Amino acid sequence: MNEKSQSKPRVSSNSISEPESRNHSSTTEQAGQKLPAEWQALRCRAEELSEQLHMERNLLEAIMEHTEAHLAYLDPQFRFVLVNSAYARGSGYTKEQLIGRNHFDLFPHAENQAIFERVRDSGEPVTFTAKPFVFPNHPEWGITYWDWTLTPIQDANGTVQGLVLSLVNVTERVNLLKENQRQREFLEQVLETAPVGIAVVRGSDHRYEMVNSYYQRIPGRASEPMVGRTIAEVFPDVAAQGALEFVDRAYRTGEVVSLREYRASVGPNREETYWNVDHVPLRDADGRVDGVLIIAHEVTEEVLARRHAEELAARDEAILSAMQEGLVIFDLEGHILAHNPASLRLHGMGDAFESGQSLDEMRALFQVYYLDGRPMPLEEGAIARVLRGQEFSGLEAKLVNLRDGRTWIGSFSGALVRNAEGRPLFGIVTVHDVTAQKEAERQLALLNVTLEQQISARTAELRASELRFRTIYEEAGIGMAIVDAEGRIVAGNRALQHIFGCSEEELHGRFFTDFGHPDDAKEEHALLDMLRSGKQQTFRTERRYIARNGRMGWACITGSILPMAESEPPYVLMMVEDITDRRETQQVLIQAERMNAVSELAASLTHEINNPLQAATGCLQLAAEMLPADAEALRYLDVAVEELHRAARLVRQLRNLSKPDRRQERQPTDLGDLVRQVVELNHYECQNRGIEIAVDVGPLPPLRVVSDEIRQVLLNLLRNAIDAMPQGGMLRISATSTTNPPGVKLAIADTGIGIPAEALPRIFDLFYSTKEEGLGMGLYISRQIVQQHGGYIDVESEPGQGTTFRLWFPSA
Repeated sequence: MNEKSQSKPRVSSNSISEPESRNHSSTTEQAGQKLPAEWQALRCRAEELSEQLHMERNLLEAIMEHTEAHLAYLDPQFRFVLVNSAYARGSGYTKEQLIGRNHFDLFPHAENQAIFERVRDSGEPVTFTAKPFVFPNHPEWGITYWDWTLTPIQDANGTVQGLVLSLVNVTERVNLLKENQRQREFLEQVLETAPVGIAVVRGSDHRYEMVNSYYQRIPGRASEPMVGRTIAEVFPDVAAQGALEFVDRAYRTGEVVSLREYRASVGPNREETYWNVDHVPLRDADGRVDGVLIIAHEVTEEVLARRHAEELAARDEAILSAMQEGLVIFDLEGHILAHNPASLRLHGMGDAFESGQSLDEMRALFQVYYLDGRPMPLEEGAIARVLRGQEFSGLEAKLVNLRDGRTWIGSFSGALVRNAEGRPLFGIVTVHDVTAQKEAERQLALLNVTLEQQISARTAELRASELRFRTIYEEAGIGMAIVDAEGRIVAGNRALQHIFGCSEEELHGRFFTDFGHPDDAKEEHALLDMLRSGKQQTFRTERRYIARNGRMGWACITGSILPMAESEPPYVLMMVEDITDRRETQQVLIQAERMNAVSELAASLTHEINNPLQAATGCLQLAAEMLPADAEALRYLDVAVEELHRAARLVRQLRNLSKPDRRQERQPTDLGDLVRQVVELNHYECQNRGIEIAVDVGPLPPLRVVSDEIRQVLLNLLRNAIDAMPQGGMLRISATSTTNPPGVKLAIADTGIGIPAEALPRIFDLFYSTKEEGLGMGLYISRQIVQQHGGYIDVESEPGQGTTFRLWFPSA
């Protein structure tokens, strides 16, 4: 600019010829006086333009350096003239390495080069959205997606002087859209296979927006389209019954409205059906209710079955009421379940004879004697005989009603009622009054010595039988303890000693609650207090217990107040039945059901997952063949291919989760190598998230494991730890050897958000997850794998402080 302004006076001066100068000397002298002023004006103008150009250049540089867009200016031969920092970072080169280099020498791409040449030659700009691109020098980055424009810069004659390239990386957005589509497809599949009807309605007219297959198959509606129509159009009868009120209530209040056994007439013949229905409000991004989720489950069969059972019970009640023979029904622990009016009349108990009473409680109402006047022990009574499995008829006994003193003789028959498999369900005892008959027999006995001898012999047999039954009672498999008013054990039988792992001396004087689990102590104290205060005569509950050796089990505990004199403190009989095996069996059955569900889910997903895995593996292998043998990228491609193979094996493992473990595939393995491999796989993501990794793995004994399975466990735990630290943090991994027992102990600790206390006991349950998108399978499968290898896994967590998983494996 300054050179131009200074040259103008020189050109102007040289353009005047000498003859004219001589002929017009006066004019030249005047021009010579004006010339310095013009130079000064031109110099000032040049300085202003230079300063303005400098400011515009600074502004352009500031804009380029502070934008996220990748900007570059190229000459017509596609050589870089100017690039911003964002472009340099994204390309993997420095600015100095880019300036002067040809774009397609650095980034060869035939299709893009043709586009550049077309823009240069035509002068027409182009724009692309989410155009895929693979960096030749960084294949490990995979496919990236870009929004980009290419704009030609033309001079006054329309000749292209250069090209402006603007790039915006939209890879994350594209991947999120793809992931959102996959999640939506998965959700749609879950909704379609759900065993309940699911529908979404929106708008004040309750118009269906979505229904699943179960909902579509509501009786009589399978062929009618629902989406786009209102509830009143699809189910006019149900709408007329007032069902829309519950939808409106969910809209209005924003709360879930639930109906149980709601009766509705649906179907072509208006069949009467019963439904459990939940109306769940759906909210928009601003928190306003804009729809209602309807979850409907038909329970018609259950309702009709219950009504049928009630009708049968009413019929049985009528039969019992009409019987002249007394009937008592009791459970397998001797508690009265039912009795008919004849039984009450015979026993003379009236309203004092209540359902749920135990043998001890009944003994407090009447006394039982043999016909020779001897007291009949409780274990010799009709109910006790039935509970021992005896089936008898004609058992006679004398009963004295302790309330009114009435004495009578009853003839008892009893048996256990069993199911089709022979398992006992409950006991039945019938009785009729034979007092008059026995009185006649007594008179005959006085005249018949032979009969007296027979009675004597029978009495001796009964005494021997009594001794045998006493022995059986003492050796019973149910533990029994007498507990005083303070809750201390006064006496305990052999079964109780075996359950708690203590001798009789060690039991005596200890609090009964000492053997319970600490979490159950408060409730056990409350139950005992209710017994001692007389608010409750008995209780029955299932509780955890801890034996002396530390073993924890489950017991069915029945507590009953022992009848004592009014001046004596109350004692409580605690009956303890060890049900640990039964509980464990139930858990095994539950686990088996869950495993079946996992197997079915895995079978349906295996094909869909294997296809993209095989496609990705093939692409990576083709990419590897295109690279030179000494290319560094081959190492990353090999790792990626191996991980895809491992993913395929994991899918097969998920499909076979309920099958026996793969013991034959176990090989001696260094756990430290597996840890380092998994850390390497997650190093890049940890670096991006600001997570620091500290690994402390010393020399370790070899483990005999299936390496793929253990790598899966480690990868799952590391992924959970990374997800728990969205704002960055510290991930510590340590492994040490143990000697007693020999093995390897591994700890994985993060400083993340932690696990809520209420979720911690269920963290290893199948299909339970604290993540919104989680399936609840990772930790469950991890624990299965660790346990199949003879190890264990546990977790400690503090909300806001972090989580630590600890694992142990036996050495080879």
